[in-house]
Amino acid sequence: MRLPKLGKPKIDERLPDRNEKIIKNQDLLRVLFIEDDPNDLELIVYNLEENGYKLEYDCVDQESDFLDYIEANTYDIIIADFQLPGWTGLDAYKMLKEIDNNTPLLLVTGAVGNDRAVECLREGISDYILKDNLIKLPLEVSRILQERLLKTEHEQVDSQLIESLKQDITKCRVELELVNKEFETFTYLVSHDLRGPIRHISGFNNIVLSKYEDQLPDDAKNYLKKINDSVENMNDLIGGLLILSRARYWEMNVKPVDLIDTVNEVIQELEPDIEGRDIEWKIDKFHRVECDPDMIKIVITNLLSNAVKFTNKKEHAVIAVSPLPDGKHGFVVSDNGVGFDMKNHDRIFNVFQRLHKKEDFEGTGVGLAIVYKIMAKHNGCVWAEAQVDKGATFYVELP
Repeated sequence: MRLPKLGKPKIDERLPDRNEKIIKNQDLLRVLFIEDDPNDLELIVYNLEENGYKLEYDCVDQESDFLDYIEANTYDIIIADFQLPGWTGLDAYKMLKEIDNNTPLLLVTGAVGNDRAVECLREGISDYILKDNLIKLPLEVSRILQERLLKTEHEQVDSQLIESLKQDITKCRVELELVNKEFETFTYLVSHDLRGPIRHISGFNNIVLSKYEDQLPDDAKNYLKKINDSVENMNDLIGGLLILSRARYWEMNVKPVDLIDTVNEVIQELEPDIEGRDIEWKIDKFHRVECDPDMIKIVITNLLSNAVKFTNKKEHAVIAVSPLPDGKHGFVVSDNGVGFDMKNHDRIFNVFQRLHKKEDFEGTGVGLAIVYKIMAKHNGCVWAEAQVDKGATFYVELP
């Protein structure tokens, strides 16, 4: 049955939200009571009104009526008996959470065991009061409503903060995108425009060497050869910068790739650089991996070129290429070269970063930056481990 209402329910219109301020005694308090005993209801209402609360409320004792009321109205608080005909106050709270996770529910019950009380509190019920101790009810209602207000205020502040952070992040992303595009455009234009002057220097330098070599003193010949070496190094640097600036816009052509074929192809291309050296290549068997074949060849070329370069002081160099352990997709390149100090490992994939003196090992400082960018484009990763004078190991993992 549905109990008579002592207040003035308004099921035909939605009540305004009351989250904007603490419910003080002089405010109108909108309550939904879940109670099957009219006398208990009257005592509860009396205790609240005697302490200054002005009530507008509904009362139900059936599950179906409860659902109708909470769907049609907004309440500041729900005050429920625990034991009801065919259902409980805990059942009511579980139904409430599915519809409205903001309205607090307070149990006012004749008796509840400790285990049951703990279960109710764990579920999220605000609190419970025994019916023989209703003197505590007004204070408990005030506490619950203030906690609700504080929670709402915190959520609003958090929401505003999150929105502000999102706007800041979006702004930073736009600015970073602009900076990246400007840098890539600048890098491409500079690299492209430098090619002409560098080509002219190399061309005229070679003319002097070929046409006037017999007339030049040895010092002059030596200087001209150094110019050629510098021009070659500059060409390598420009080539690397062009690759780096274009990498962002490369279109992926992902397909199964046999890494052994790619590794052997790169080793053959390195033959002119390793002629006369004692290098032991250890190439393990690989499963095919899904990647862009042209990009992965650039990665392998850079890693094997580095391994060749940084083992050039070894009488017997060992360079190994093997699959990643644990069945992961990717490969490992290791060598027994000079290695590096791991305290600098976070720098090695930055452009123009060098961990060794230029006079000891030539290079542009661009190769590993290209490797990192290509792996990022694959949604993969690359990292390194090394010890000084004991070699380096690079790990390349593909998704």
